[in-house]
Amino acid sequence: MFNGYLRDGRTGALLNPTPVTFQRRCSGFVVDPAGHVLTNGQCVAPDEPVARERALYTLGRILVAGKKLTSGELDGWVRSRTAGTRFTGKEPDRPPSSQVFVQLNQATGGLTGTPAIAGEVVRTRAADAGDLALVRVARPDLPAVELGDAAALTPGGVVAVAGYHTVDADFRDATYTLRSKTMQVTATDTGQGPVPLFRIADDIGIYSHGGVALDPAGRVVGVLTNDRSGAGGANRAVVPVTAARELLAEAGVTPALGDADRLYRRGLDAYFTGRDDTAVSQLDAVARGGNGNELAEAYRQSAADRQQLTAAAPEQSNLPTVLFSGLGGALLAALAIGVVLLARRRSRR
Repeated sequence: MFNGYLRDGRTGALLNPTPVTFQRRCSGFVVDPAGHVLTNGQCVAPDEPVARERALYTLGRILVAGKKLTSGELDGWVRSRTAGTRFTGKEPDRPPSSQVFVQLNQATGGLTGTPAIAGEVVRTRAADAGDLALVRVARPDLPAVELGDAAALTPGGVVAVAGYHTVDADFRDATYTLRSKTMQVTATDTGQGPVPLFRIADDIGIYSHGGVALDPAGRVVGVLTNDRSGAGGANRAVVPVTAARELLAEAGVTPALGDADRLYRRGLDAYFTGRDDTAVSQLDAVARGGNGNELAEAYRQSAADRQQLTAAAPEQSNLPTVLFSGLGGALLAALAIGVVLLARRRSRR
């Protein structure tokens, strides 16, 4: 959430005597043991016109709830005030306040306490330069993903995409879970700025911006963002991982896997090659490490179940190698996707 004041752009007079708070939610992924998270730039640091419009809609909905405005008048009310309004901090020359919180695995809207983790924005790229942001959270050794090669993004190629969504009607306290889907890369686009983008065939939800496009090995080859050229604003554009690497280099961050990440991948290798004793041992060690990797326990249990099935029916050679069928490479990176929430930092009175 962002917290600030709407003012008349000419006189500085307040449109509302109390601050206006609005929320933005997106997906993101951890890239190193130090807790650096890559996400969507417009989510954590929206351009001033975007923030101003969101704040006006928030105030407008408050007026609708107070019967000072009808829902049918809301869009017109916002349009009539957009050009002549500013969204500022408590002082007219200060920006609105904000604070970032990250949740792993399943997330709850508006949560700022445990298990949400506080963070800070380190660096951003504008919407026409990749629309990315680097956030550092106040907890190290979170499960990280591996960055791959953008060469996997070619029209006609196939990637797995992963990001957050919800089916709840009220986004403010909704439950957000991971959605993943395999889809085709349909085109390239150079019309949204100097960073060439790729388009994919479908959108997996409005909160998926900042999520990932993955190659068959589960490595990140791109970051999902809003397709501003059309598609109704859907998140069907993919920023190539080269832009993400450039942002990390600018911030002096080297993407890397932690010890638990490498052990997890060795456990997965053992699992997918049928070495269940090794898989159980290695995945159990990761699950007990407490770094938030919920998939390690899921795969450990699956390997243990398969051991029991094999012992009970050794003559059956066609036991399933993968009990999590259908998600493919997305499972490898799903553990490191986090919903990034912006939470209010109370203004000083």
